[in-house]
Amino acid sequence: MTAHLWTWLVAGMALTATLTGLYLSHRQKSAVLARRDIVPERFSDHVSPEAHRKAADYTCAKLTHDNISALFSLTLL
Repeated sequence: MTAHLWTWLVAGMALTATLTGLYLSHRQKSAVLARRDIVPERFSDHVSPEAHRKAADYTCAKLTHDNISALFSLTLL
């Protein structure tokens, strides 16, 4: 294989991995937001609704940051 073909192969794999990660991140963020106001019954004695919402907000912010970081890394690659 030529170097040119390897370049496109690696770029395609990097793009596929990034897009897959972004898709999974989007699904996780949707699930977190859908349950943001509902503390699971198992934890309702130990976790307040405010703490649960704060954790959901933190998770969404971290996912957004990770997505931006992944896109930046792909751009640099």
